[in-house]
Amino acid sequence: MLPEHHLQSDPNIVEWLREGSKHNLAWNLIGIRVEDAGHGWAQLRLPFDPKLRHPGMRVHGGFLATLADSAVAAALMPMLEPGEDLVTIDLKINYLRSVRDTDVIGLAKVKHKGRTTALFECTLYDAESGKQVAYCTALYMILRRDGA
Repeated sequence: MLPEHHLQSDPNIVEWLREGSKHNLAWNLIGIRVEDAGHGWAQLRLPFDPKLRHPGMRVHGGFLATLADSAVAAALMPMLEPGEDLVTIDLKINYLRSVRDTDVIGLAKVKHKGRTTALFECTLYDAESGKQVAYCTALYMILRRDGA
């Protein structure tokens, strides 16, 4: 089991993210789904699929980085004002142990949100053992959709 995270779940945010994820081609391609979320945090799941493994029979690190980036985006999106959008400008991931054949959970939390940038951390866990498999920090730029 995952460590207790004591974050306040918001069913409205969860439903909004789940509805939006139906149109996210990247998430749908590898099966990422929203498990839980609240203001400034989100928990996503990457279901195991043998096609996600590299020749060494472990889940490829790029898919884990995609889960972390996606969890951070899901945590930030509900915090944006109308007319704002987001882009990743820096993502640093530390892989702590490999994943062979289990789902992976990504739990992202806001560290700082300013007017033009937001800093998040994301921890990835083996869904069966609850062991941490990676730790990530991500910096996002907040943009106006009108180009400003």
